[in-house]
Amino acid sequence: MDCKKVRDLLFTDYVDGELAAIVRSEVEAHISRCAACRELEKRVHSGAIEPFRASVREEPPAYIFERIRERVTAGRPVRQSIAELIASLCHNPGPIAAFAAAVAVIIALVVAVPVAGKNPLNEYLDEQMGYITNLDAEEVNGYGIFNTDIGTGAELLL
Repeated sequence: MDCKKVRDLLFTDYVDGELAAIVRSEVEAHISRCAACRELEKRVHSGAIEPFRASVREEPPAYIFERIRERVTAGRPVRQSIAELIASLCHNPGPIAAFAAAVAVIIALVVAVPVAGKNPLNEYLDEQMGYITNLDAEEVNGYGIFNTDIGTGAELLL
């Protein structure tokens, strides 16, 4: 473990006694080898732990935690389960009706309104199909382009 990591832990979890046993042993091993971290650990101990060793632990009144909880949750939206959401929509069908009407209008517009002009891709494909069709109509040396007898060689084996 390096000095930076040990210093970070000395000011937080190590002082609070919140480290896992294996991490705590790694920190203590580093402190035993590193004079600078050992000195820092002594200063943290004397400045943050020793002054409070003789103090009595007091529990705050229960209403303090209740006030904190109220302030934290104030303004937070209440989450509903899916079942509660569906039940609330069944009691108030307005949003469902509005959504259904909007979907119906969109479908009607898509089906009823013709597309302005032809699709450029369809125009191109129509042009190409016309060109290919006309190729067969023109004979070259007495054969249409699609009437040629080009074998694969498989007929020779039969």
